[in-house]
Amino acid sequence: MQGAAVTVNLIMAVRTGMNNNYACIRLVAALFVFAGHMGMVLNGRPPLLGSMPVHELGVAMLFLIGGCLVSQSWERDKNIPRFAVRRFFRLWPPFAFMILVMTFVSGPLLSELGIRGYFSSWYKEYLNNLRFYIVFAQPGVFTGVPVANVTNGSLWTMPVEAAAYILTPFLAWIMLKRKQEGRSGISGISFAAPFVIAFFCVLDLYFILYKRPAQFVIYRTDLYAAWHLLVFFVIGIIFGTSQIQKYLNVQAAFACLMVSLVFQFNSPAIQYPVLYVVLPYCVFSIAYAKPALFSGMTKWPDLSYGIYLYGFFFQQMIMQIRVDKQYQWGYLTCLIISLIPTLAAAVVSCLLVERPAAKAGRYLIKRLKQIT
Repeated sequence: MQGAAVTVNLIMAVRTGMNNNYACIRLVAALFVFAGHMGMVLNGRPPLLGSMPVHELGVAMLFLIGGCLVSQSWERDKNIPRFAVRRFFRLWPPFAFMILVMTFVSGPLLSELGIRGYFSSWYKEYLNNLRFYIVFAQPGVFTGVPVANVTNGSLWTMPVEAAAYILTPFLAWIMLKRKQEGRSGISGISFAAPFVIAFFCVLDLYFILYKRPAQFVIYRTDLYAAWHLLVFFVIGIIFGTSQIQKYLNVQAAFACLMVSLVFQFNSPAIQYPVLYVVLPYCVFSIAYAKPALFSGMTKWPDLSYGIYLYGFFFQQMIMQIRVDKQYQWGYLTCLIISLIPTLAAAVVSCLLVERPAAKAGRYLIKRLKQIT
């Protein structure tokens, strides 16, 4: 079950009218995650693109975008407190709001223990998610669905995204070259960047081939799965440079995508190295395509984070109704029915939580600049 994310990643600069297609790609990626999770909660079989589960591709796309944009944010302002404020107010308030709603509203209403039984049990365990110590279950909630005792399977990516933010200054320092003294910005990738990417990719491939489906869990997070997401975050960093962007081309990306489908049905030893190359190239070729046909979407409410946060929960609700009423709803019916409340929740999250949080973050950053 895949969350970057994603979140998967995701900075306010995209909303300032930049001439790119990031808003569209983030929305598509979030919908990929949503579509894949629908298959997982229905019968354990997500839709495939080639032979790759669409939710895996979606969360990888979010982390690719996050690596590019978050590293650019750091390069524009290398003040650690201000960078931390930007990242915190983007990631945590919408996530925390969702956890509180799940704990104190939906949990007691949906629990088979009843409201009194729910609040007499271990419901506070779910609040551990606020510190990114991931807890999936709530007392008496979703106990009879195929993916039982999981309120929101997307949560596992949240600590991975937070860790990626913490690593960004170091990764940017080692992977990016700066312009000459007196000029701001990035001039290109450093000599070390290919070696850093190769290290992440080779180790990830080793985990995929020899460690999975086993897990190595620390702080309630599977480090093998977390490493896989960090690979895409690291790759995304170099695509923020003009040195790489000058080679992006939509037609070439389409050709690469067609060729990659041939390799998708091979062993993971071939499948994933192709993914490391083709997916980033396709994502960023579309992101920076000119003319940017979808740049106007930056004026719309950004629903990608809300879809990611609430989609799995509403899918579980639909599955609970399906089980209780013994409806014979298929994949497409469940997808459409669960998408409606998900989009509504995403709009509410954007307008009432994400935008006010971003405004609060900008205010705090302004105050920090005055102090420093």
